[in-house]
Amino acid sequence: MIKTWPKIGKLEVLARSFDKVVAVQRYQNPKTLGVQECSLVGHGDWSATIALTIDGMVIVVKEFKRGADRIMIELPGGRINPGETPRKAARRELLEETGYSSPKFIRLGPPMFMSPGSSWARFHSFLGLGCKSITRPKPSKNELVETILLTWEDWLNMCCSGKIVSPSAVIATFFSLPYLGYRIVR
Repeated sequence: MIKTWPKIGKLEVLARSFDKVVAVQRYQNPKTLGVQECSLVGHGDWSATIALTIDGMVIVVKEFKRGADRIMIELPGGRINPGETPRKAARRELLEETGYSSPKFIRLGPPMFMSPGSSWARFHSFLGLGCKSITRPKPSKNELVETILLTWEDWLNMCCSGKIVSPSAVIATFFSLPYLGYRIVR
């Protein structure tokens, strides 16, 4: 029977940088009763939005991602600020990164853990429909972002062919399918 591993002591923070935490937590293995040290990397939750324009174009961003050490195409999104709801963060990030706003935001499933074995960070996915460009993008000082519009077919092909390597983008796309008229057959 699977059991929760009891924590031994408190989380020991080793480093903090750029809103991220590197920490160690000790757990007692319920099978062996031995203590196991686990390295964790975490940060606050974030939101990602699969955003479609009125004419069905997918709004994506191209950005250098430091952890992957490469330029990636992904969905607009980012950190949820303290006191901010995931939906407000998704709306804010869409506007900041792309200049687009959506009159209709749909939550796509529960928050998802991206790396549950080593991080407590989760992402919240949304579908933004009927998006319109209302202003110039205003990314934060630490972001260099380029907005790209793709056809739905091109976006799906990129997700399915492995050209999109951000799991949150692929998961949000998958979760959006029923809302866009696709039937998932079992």
